Amino acid sequence: MVLWVQKLSLIIDPNAAEEFDYQLDRSLRVDITYDLDLGLSENLERKIAAVASSRERPDIICGQRSSLIQLPEPSTIFKGFDLQAIQVKGHFFRPTEESRVIHNPQMTIYTGRGHPEVIWHFDDKGTLILIPNPDIPCGAMLLENAKLEFRAAKEMMEVGLPVVCPMGYGNFPDLGFNVYDSIMAATPGTLSGFAIQAGAYGDLAAINRRQEVGFMVYGIYTPDNCRCFESVLNVTSELDKSNKRLFLADFFRAYGAALRQFHDKGYIHGSPNLDNLSLVPVSEARRGMKLPNKLQTFSVYEIVFHDLTGDLGTITRRKDVSKEKWLSHVIWDLSVTTGLLSNFYFTPERWDMVYGHDGEARRNIIRRNQRIAELTQEVGYNPGPAFFKGYLGEDFHKLPSDYFEHDGSMLMPCDIRTRITIPLQLAMNRGEKPQVNIPEFCKTEPLMNVVRNVYMQ
Repeated sequence: MVLWVQKLSLIIDPNAAEEFDYQLDRSLRVDITYDLDLGLSENLERKIAAVASSRERPDIICGQRSSLIQLPEPSTIFKGFDLQAIQVKGHFFRPTEESRVIHNPQMTIYTGRGHPEVIWHFDDKGTLILIPNPDIPCGAMLLENAKLEFRAAKEMMEVGLPVVCPMGYGNFPDLGFNVYDSIMAATPGTLSGFAIQAGAYGDLAAINRRQEVGFMVYGIYTPDNCRCFESVLNVTSELDKSNKRLFLADFFRAYGAALRQFHDKGYIHGSPNLDNLSLVPVSEARRGMKLPNKLQTFSVYEIVFHDLTGDLGTITRRKDVSKEKWLSHVIWDLSVTTGLLSNFYFTPERWDMVYGHDGEARRNIIRRNQRIAELTQEVGYNPGPAFFKGYLGEDFHKLPSDYFEHDGSMLMPCDIRTRITIPLQLAMNRGEKPQVNIPEFCKTEPLMNVVRNVYMQ
């Protein structure tokens, strides 16, 4: 049985560009490098440059620094995807996602949502190392990060992973950002809150240097690039209760299978949450393909990932690292999704109790997760089993039969990030310097032990 849902469009604030207040100081010079030949017309290349430089307005504003140029008709590209819009990522600054004001990129340090103060890394034995996250400007990307994200998307697309289409990257020649680089002798597993304690990492050396800034140019497969949680709410709004349950089961299975596809192809995403994936219409060319990321019952949709280096700031490939380090990065990817699934059962008050209160950015995440939580609770559906059936495949049966039973108030057993970071914070508060080895930690948790057995063979 195939269920067809007729539309997939943004239902929460369409963010049409003309509705914003543009408080721009100037238009900016741009240099754009197109490294993947998609046969763009001269008019489209001119439009992309004009939008990136703020000489012209885009069609849609999305997020705090990205915009869309909608194409008059879809264009089938590499791997059979239908290109429906061009995304320019990193060419303006919107203070919050509720703000209706657009500014030029600001060469000041961004401290908002999506840029944690510390990044999880692992040594070759899989021991957790927390390092400072380099500063980034408000609105623009560091050019080296734009190039890295482009290379990641290009590699992943070439091996058949479901990702947005990397078209190129650009530079703002007249802008520069002074980056604070931390050079340190890291002490594995040290954390206080989520902030760096200078004394915990040995000597820190600050180097101010002017770094180039720029933006990414992507091709995307929906006309509006709505976030995945918005698409899920949109599609299910047209369904009755039983079909809502069917859709959620279908979606979360495909979500898990899509992430497993990344890992089996030898890549880490870094932050595979619902903000970093999209639900897109399956193109005619891909409709007959057997794709892990494609929904089965609602087979007109597939899941596509973006923001492909996550919080890691690097491309993590299985062939480049030890088994222990690879497993630890896999667990990190899973910890992002299992933390998300746990959050579906949190009230804002419980979130504050577990994670601490963190301003507007945290409240936005609560609202997003809470809307999905309300949907899952409305239809009496627990998404955890479907996600891990998709991810684990035939190994799912190795889990205890009661593994996913809970009373709605507890963390999922496999929410490893929370289960590690909270004890680390408490230990640091006691003046201790704990170390956590992820492969060893996995032996104590049934689901993560199944994953360990897959990747440590």
